[in-house]
Amino acid sequence: MAEEPIPVVPAAHYSCGGVATDLHGRTNVRGLFAAGEAANNGLHGHNRLASTSLLEGLVFGWRAGEGAANEDPVEGMLSAPPRIQGKAPEKAWNELRSIMWEKAGLVRDADGLSEGFSELVALEGEFGGTDLEAPLLVSRTLMAEALADEFSRGCHFRIDGERSLANAGGRVRRQPV
Repeated sequence: MAEEPIPVVPAAHYSCGGVATDLHGRTNVRGLFAAGEAANNGLHGHNRLASTSLLEGLVFGWRAGEGAANEDPVEGMLSAPPRIQGKAPEKAWNELRSIMWEKAGLVRDADGLSEGFSELVALEGEFGGTDLEAPLLVSRTLMAEALADEFSRGCHFRIDGERSLANAGGRVRRQPV
């Protein structure tokens, strides 16, 4: 700090959930529970509060753990993970990071999201079956959902329209899992 400036950039430091759950971490998929960053239990809406997210993760993590422990096992639920065929080059990882930052970052629009989605599909075609496959799936899912959601939220802003939660009268469309 004394010798050179520390780089500071804006970032969405919480994902604000996405998997719809009840207050015990249950989803509408039998045997699937979610808590913390992955869960959208309705506690914070679309703008998770930094001061309470740790406590939310602890409380709802505990509740989801108890719920999962008390649920009957789901037949065939545990299977071997897909075998990763190789490592993607660092260049591919950097491209993924760049696409997500530039096309699905804090300020976004439909054109950028559509373009980014196409770029992700092309990247997946080239590096599917490597250790980049799972991050590509998550990125593609996030990009598709961001494209479908035309509202500005606490963690990101859509510049391609006047649609915001305030302009929508506070109504939020909640999609099922």
